Amino acid sequence: MLFSNMKSVGLTVTCLSLVMGCGEKGSQSGSELNQVTRGQGKYAQVNNGSVEKYGSAMKFSIANTYEMLLGDSHPEKIFAQAKDLKVNGIRMWGFWNDHHEGVQPNAGQFNENALRRFDRILDMAREADIKLVLVLGNYWDEYGGAKTYLKWAGENTGDRKRFWTSEKAKELYKNYLKKIVSRYKDHPNVLMWELINEPRNSGDRSGQVVTDWLKEMAQFVRSIDNNHMIASGGEGFLSNPVPGKSGYPWVHNEGVSFEKTCALEEIDVCSIHAWPYNWGLKDPYEAADLVKDWISVHVDIAKKYNKPLYLGEFGFQVPRQYGNNDTPKRDIVYKQAFDHGKGFSQRELFGIGFWHLTTKSSPYDTDQARFEVYCPYDKTCDLIRDFSSSYTGR
Repeated sequence: MLFSNMKSVGLTVTCLSLVMGCGEKGSQSGSELNQVTRGQGKYAQVNNGSVEKYGSAMKFSIANTYEMLLGDSHPEKIFAQAKDLKVNGIRMWGFWNDHHEGVQPNAGQFNENALRRFDRILDMAREADIKLVLVLGNYWDEYGGAKTYLKWAGENTGDRKRFWTSEKAKELYKNYLKKIVSRYKDHPNVLMWELINEPRNSGDRSGQVVTDWLKEMAQFVRSIDNNHMIASGGEGFLSNPVPGKSGYPWVHNEGVSFEKTCALEEIDVCSIHAWPYNWGLKDPYEAADLVKDWISVHVDIAKKYNKPLYLGEFGFQVPRQYGNNDTPKRDIVYKQAFDHGKGFSQRELFGIGFWHLTTKSSPYDTDQARFEVYCPYDKTCDLIRDFSSSYTGR
């Protein structure tokens, strides 16, 4: 997820949301890919195209809530809300860089207070019986993304593309991966690692540069942790045209390749995001149709590689002005996404993540309010609760 309007069509400036090269293995058939069972027993794992635990198939209703590591957030309230909504997964930023209270205030320096807060969040997840999707980094700027690593590496921060190829930046990134993945590699409430939020490299139609980077990082994570699943954190931009589809996001792949990433042997599950308003569709009915089509097309591609798919983020921004409640427009998009998602088997689509659950006291207190779900104020909360209960059985 990007903040402000920076997810707009064709925009190349930076902002926020929290894997790998194609090579010869990337061309393997679906029957040859993703057959190895990783992790045992208490860990969610992919077994022959199905996300399972103790042999039972799993589905996840996922709440995005990026800010739990921040000092002024209230993770205990987030978990309480998630339980009330029958949510069984939370996707959160597993990083906070370049800030004196952050996990990594400077390159290679770690804040023990922030790490202890991280520990407590994992313990809360265990108590709430909620699995965490931990995003390990950010392409966008907020909370210390790609440009922070370029700065630490002594690179030109104006050339974001260098993040994917700078050996020093990659070394620093791996150092962070090692610290966090090693710390939680045995924790049963980690659902999966996302290598980076929304990777992009506009101008590279092949998507190979980002694919190579993701492959390298995924292999590094796997060398540390053989228990948990690995995903890219990508939005799902495509290398190849889709018959009957035109315009953004169908024909502008932003320098990444969903097909190549999903095909990678090291990737366990395939990731997409859907932001129709930010991609140019302001009408909620048109936006809802795009989310539906985006899911369907990617399910079909993932099936070719015997990989389950999840929608890591989706949302629809609405004005948050006093006396002007446009959340019913958002609910049109949410309802279609939920209803459509329930029509797929667990092997096809095992998770749907809405943006964004917050514990802020007022739906009018920040510019980001237009992206956020406020419970119990918003009727959207009822949609989420009903979906979660039917989708996960909670």
